[in-house]
Amino acid sequence: MVLVTTGQESRSLPRDLDKELEVITMLNRYRIRDGRGPLLRNPDLDYLAQIQAEYMQQWLPLTGQELDYHVDRFGDGITRRAELIDWPTYGFVDAPFVGEIAAYFPSVQGMMDFWNNSQDHRNDIYSYGYREVGVTVLRNGNWFLAYVVFGARPDVLPVFYDAQLGKLVLTTDQSPFIFNRFVPTLVQIEDEAGQRLHVDEWLPWRSRIPLPEGAGQFITVIYSDGVREVRTTVDLYQALLYPSEGRGSRALSSLTVVTGTPRATVTPMPPTPTWTPSPMPQGDQYDIVLHYDANSLNFINQSGEELNLQPLSIVVPGMGAISADWMGTYSE
Repeated sequence: MVLVTTGQESRSLPRDLDKELEVITMLNRYRIRDGRGPLLRNPDLDYLAQIQAEYMQQWLPLTGQELDYHVDRFGDGITRRAELIDWPTYGFVDAPFVGEIAAYFPSVQGMMDFWNNSQDHRNDIYSYGYREVGVTVLRNGNWFLAYVVFGARPDVLPVFYDAQLGKLVLTTDQSPFIFNRFVPTLVQIEDEAGQRLHVDEWLPWRSRIPLPEGAGQFITVIYSDGVREVRTTVDLYQALLYPSEGRGSRALSSLTVVTGTPRATVTPMPPTPTWTPSPMPQGDQYDIVLHYDANSLNFINQSGEELNLQPLSIVVPGMGAISADWMGTYSE
């Protein structure tokens, strides 16, 4: 993205923490409605967003010479900046799985409209692989400079709390690195003392699970694929699915909560393929829509409810049948 600037002297603009939460809420709403998993704020990605926003603020209000939004004072982009903070890679891939977008608008809705009308920005916003995000919003009078950094790490599966519905929202690794990603089929939920909060030893992985009775502010979700386990410790007050909306919810009133500063993480991502939708006869309604291209195949749940894809298998030449255990569904 190219911006126009005058190169004014640097000054310090205040961060707008409420707008930052609003950006995350909007991103999660748009992603979930499009069949993607939500994003959890990460402090390292927040840092990457903050240093670039604070560097770029010196050229506001963006009139004059051309300027690249995503190159820092050293000439580096988001991938190099993520490497410098040791953002983990997927092993056989040298570069971190991260992406960055930015906008300068008087409202968060204006930012979202701008990003949604740009395919390059949509590739980051709607990437299946991202699970974490970092955000910085600087206020310049009635306008806002926003930086968002997306990212994902191997064996890191965030857990969210939908305070309006009283449900946990689980994630799975849908990154493009198919040979090094953890795809759970079972989960276990423990309280802060390590006591299981359900009768059955394991529950089947689902994108949404009701918060068990007796849960406090802190829980642990153990993901399992039947062989390996990944543990995610959750502060329900900080893991809100829609952080700008949920803090006053009655669903949080039974929890012993503490206040804290939201944390965010962002990582730039490689270009995402353009999906080719399969033909759909007019007038018919489908529960699942198939999106594919030469490299990727995705099933989009349009039913508004959770669908069981366990019986589904895909036959790949040279590889045989692949089960659909790894597929996740997200719906409001």
